[in-house]
Amino acid sequence: MNITEYKGKSLLDNAVVEDINKQADLILQQKDVSRAWSASAHLKKEISDLDQNAIKPVLNQYRAITTKLKALALPLLDRSEIENLLRNNLDFLDTQTEQLIAQGLTAYIASQQDAEQKDIAQNLSKAV
Repeated sequence: MNITEYKGKSLLDNAVVEDINKQADLILQQKDVSRAWSASAHLKKEISDLDQNAIKPVLNQYRAITTKLKALALPLLDRSEIENLLRNNLDFLDTQTEQLIAQGLTAYIASQQDAEQKDIAQNLSKAV
């Protein structure tokens, strides 16, 4: 199953978490930015709909998965999502996703208005 096909309580199953993690790794290998973005958005929505006590046992695994997906999709994220990623999820980065974060931040900042680039870079560095 595709990551976006998993819904509801099925996300609590450890086998599902493992499958989603493998799929996320494949998305990273393929550098499929749009799939990374849609998968991370889907997981965020589905996880937020679940009972918080029920999701606790697998929450950190999902945070690690969505962190690497968001790292790849970083240029597509809005600024608040980027700040949240930098403030709350850096502990879930590995060497590969650290490089994606650096590349994504560079691309995100470069895509902004010239006059705003310096301020954006400073504000994002404060988030770290």
